[in-house]
Amino acid sequence: MKVELSIGVPAVLSWMRNLNVDPRYVNPDGSYTPLAPADEYGPSLTLGGYPITLLEHVNGIATYADMGVYHSPQAVLTVTDSHGKALYQDHPDQRARLAIDPGVAFIMAQIMSDDQNRCMIFGCNSALHWSDRIVAAKTGTTDNFKDAVTVAFTPDLATGLWVGDIKDNRYTMIGGSDGVFVASPGVHEFVSRALDGTPGDRWYTPPPDVVAGPGNSWYLLDTTHIDKLPGDNPPSPTPSAPVFVVPPDPGGPVLASPSPSPKPTACPNPQKTPPNC
Repeated sequence: MKVELSIGVPAVLSWMRNLNVDPRYVNPDGSYTPLAPADEYGPSLTLGGYPITLLEHVNGIATYADMGVYHSPQAVLTVTDSHGKALYQDHPDQRARLAIDPGVAFIMAQIMSDDQNRCMIFGCNSALHWSDRIVAAKTGTTDNFKDAVTVAFTPDLATGLWVGDIKDNRYTMIGGSDGVFVASPGVHEFVSRALDGTPGDRWYTPPPDVVAGPGNSWYLLDTTHIDKLPGDNPPSPTPSAPVFVVPPDPGGPVLASPSPSPKPTACPNPQKTPPNC
């Protein structure tokens, strides 16, 4: 969030749209606008406050899995007849393009595959951790537990699982249904089965534009430290500390001043008025 506020919401929106991820602006009538003007989006963009499809989500994370190379989604790669003759052959690399700096993609993969980065929240060795292979994984959960998602990737695979209620916001999962509990176990099982037989230590070679730091830290070669984010400057002049004055306790009910006059009693006879009943 702090980075987004530093570089601006439109910059984050451009990053997402470059991966063909189109956050939907929700109109007052409930309809969606996937390509709304940038000034329609707020800071919750980086927190997932605007809907995207699961296909967009997985295709975006697949770009990180391919070290920044974007491929448009393809449902069918090859069609053959009963004799094995190719009737259709797709060529996805013809539409491939570099969408993310490989160094940035590598650093993100390192962050998302390090279980120590999740231990404080989910505990170590959760469903987001594979004991027999290196996998990058991330969860997402709505505040009211309406739905949850987990995405994961390796050099060979990118996948995602969404769990939730397709009805409106009155319908949610039970409290505490975090993505790590409702979506991550399924992703864990799928990745383990899909990559059975694939070496567990198969991982990325650091690109030439990154340098290792302490622990599992990695930096871009030209940005090994950042003193402060762009625009992250203290206000000038420095504002004075606010002075809060607590009003004295009146010590009980406060009497009206002046005292209100008693309300006259209504006459049983509607032809007369108080006090001449």
